[in-house]
Order: sequence, then structure tokens, then C-alpha cells
Amino acid sequence: MVWLAILVIGLVVLYFGALIASYIYKRKHNIPVGECAHCAKRKQRLVKEYRKAYNKN
Repeated sequence: MVWLAILVIGLVVLYFGALIASYIYKRKHNIPVGECAHCAKRKQRLVKEYRKAYNKN
């Protein structure tokens, strides 16, 4: 039973470590995090559609 508790604690630590590492990576590479991430995705899609519709050619 002790090994099961150690395994669960280890998995929880790995999970939260991955979340923190992902956040640090996004902040370091200027990728939006939190609520701004949703707006940034919408903005990129809108700009892409605009460029497709109003191409200079």
C-alpha cells in the first residue's frame, strides 16, 4: 500500500510540474496565457480570413 501512495504522489507532482513548465514555456516565448490566449486565437483566425478575402492579387 505504501508504494501505491508514493506512486500517486509522484504522479501528482509530475502533473503539476508539467503545468508549471508549460506556463513558463509560454511566458518565455511570448505565447498568450490565461484569458488572453482565447482572444489571441480568435484574432489570428480573423486576420487569416481577412487576408484570404481581401488578397491584393
